[in-house]
Amino acid sequence: MRKSSRKKIKVVIFAGGRGSANIINALSNYDQIELDVLVNAYDDGLSTGRLRKFIPGLLGPSDIRKNICTLIPKHDASKKNLVDLLEYRFSKKISHSFALKTLTQIVNLNKNFNFKDNFHILFSQINSEKFFKIALWLKIFLDYEKKFKENFDFKDASFGNIIFSGCFIENNFNFNKTIQNFSSFCEITNRVLNLTDGKNLVLTGLKENGQILFDEASIVSPQNKFKIIDIFLLEKYLTKNELKKLDKLELNLKNKFLSNIEVFPNANPECLKSIAETDLIIYGPGTQFSSLFPSYLTKGINESIANNKSALKIFITNLHHDYDIQGLGTHDILNKFSYFMNLKKDTKVDYKKYISTLFIHKSDTTKYGYLDDSKNLEYIPNKVNLNSNSIYINSMEDSSGKHFGGRVVDEILYLTKILVNNNIKPFRHTLSIVLAVNNDSHSVSNIIKNIFELDLSQHQINKEIIVVDYGLNLQSLSKLKELSGISLFKISNSNLRGDAIRFGLKKVNGNLVTIFPPFLDYNVDDILKVIDPIISNDFKLVLGNRSIKIDDVNETIKKIYGRNYIMRLVSKYGGLLTSTLFLILFKRFFSDPFSLFIAVDISLIKKLNLKSSSLELEAEIIAKTRKLKQHVLEVPINFTPTLNNKNNFLKFTDGLKIIRVILLTYLKKNN
Repeated sequence: MRKSSRKKIKVVIFAGGRGSANIINALSNYDQIELDVLVNAYDDGLSTGRLRKFIPGLLGPSDIRKNICTLIPKHDASKKNLVDLLEYRFSKKISHSFALKTLTQIVNLNKNFNFKDNFHILFSQINSEKFFKIALWLKIFLDYEKKFKENFDFKDASFGNIIFSGCFIENNFNFNKTIQNFSSFCEITNRVLNLTDGKNLVLTGLKENGQILFDEASIVSPQNKFKIIDIFLLEKYLTKNELKKLDKLELNLKNKFLSNIEVFPNANPECLKSIAETDLIIYGPGTQFSSLFPSYLTKGINESIANNKSALKIFITNLHHDYDIQGLGTHDILNKFSYFMNLKKDTKVDYKKYISTLFIHKSDTTKYGYLDDSKNLEYIPNKVNLNSNSIYINSMEDSSGKHFGGRVVDEILYLTKILVNNNIKPFRHTLSIVLAVNNDSHSVSNIIKNIFELDLSQHQINKEIIVVDYGLNLQSLSKLKELSGISLFKISNSNLRGDAIRFGLKKVNGNLVTIFPPFLDYNVDDILKVIDPIISNDFKLVLGNRSIKIDDVNETIKKIYGRNYIMRLVSKYGGLLTSTLFLILFKRFFSDPFSLFIAVDISLIKKLNLKSSSLELEAEIIAKTRKLKQHVLEVPINFTPTLNNKNNFLKFTDGLKIIRVILLTYLKKNN
């Protein structure tokens, strides 16, 4: 039972495996939201399918495990370690004897075993209580294997699925109770619920050319372009003889045969209760025919949704054409949604009972595969009986090609006004922090870590971090890839800072951008200082003005350039010369035009058409902003001069490039 000192907002999301992961992650960031993730467990791909055949009565644990892992907080190192352990997969070439030897050592509570791909290291931060529980579930699984008298094939098997299976046996083969106990073991504060009462069913599909997709794995796998027209839940897999007989029948007869043997399972009572009491229902994205549509084939779900007249109901479209929905548009998917939600009854569905708002992704690219109906908006309301004012169209994609969870959730909460009178402030801004990195130093890792831990939520700001490597491969930073909100990129066609930043700017999803220098000289807490004037809508561009004592400047220059007196003078007075040039040409004197720490509104960035490749990029940004007659603000920031940014110190040629870009910008009629 979850307790709260004040009323929480209850949210239910229908989810698949990882299709809704970013959205679920964003929802879980709100302490005031009580989240239930509703999932079906019909997955049977590869090792999951082998487990289901190995343990009769076991539904697919994969999608359950994935969603539980999504809800485990990652800021705690031990919990992040637990996620890595649950997500670990054995090699596709591992032998049964080797796997058994390894697992037996864990059962014997030995943390010091050796394993060739560092599997053993994942146990380093697992506490004794959890390690004991893992060992117990493994023992139960291995004892079952001995009793079964057949070796389980561990190739490519998920370690999390194996210990889940042990938990399943411990709980007397009760799937829903297993989820509850496994969730408790993982210490998640929100819930993952199986939609059904736990009846073991298999998913089968039928295509328009008569092809039968005999399991869930076939539905999500690469396939021909014939559309899937229906899915069926069966009590057992079709036999080879049945498939052979069906192959000779016409499409309508195949459909009739499968319809006669299909089963509509009873709902999990906890799911019905959750839907009845929730404030917001979200139909999440994912592989529709394998992950979402089967969920709606559960008795009682449709009535429970329809009867909750006060809940807001949001349908979020996919970004891409997955294999299972290739050739289908949004209106096709919604028609299938109503067909399955109505348990295939031939009656007209009132969409307003199930959907308040439809979220349609608008692609900013012509890249093949986008599920983009935004250009055909006029026919969607007619096709699905929804009002045009119930349809929200916007880009929902992040730089990785997945849903930008923060943006989607913020818009849902804002547009539906669910936060009114509930003391919850939505994220009204998304800040993209761009870092161009050309070394793999420990300091860089610390800077990124500090930015990651920077909490801007109290200011209604969500953040993403974009790191662009333009020097070395970011070996030491590779572990950051799994952290939500951090994107790592490598550019190989340039070793120049300006090119790296321009690349990063193309990947941003926020409405605010900060270019942050990856040096210990700067303080990450100052990020709020430079973006605040933009949030208040007073400025489009803000420069961080370093508060440096002249003695510190002289000492730093002396250490960097040594006896090169000419470069000392150039470095010392170059800024003054540049500032004077800005004053003459653009009627604005800048005290510190080369701090490399700036904040800018994304709408301005899109207008500037930046071309600079090196350290003159900031000068180009400033000059073109002033050319557009936009005000530029300088705000004081903390700065402690060190020598760790020696490679990025301005050279004489950089000075010439800066002067050149300022003059060219002034002379050109437009940007």
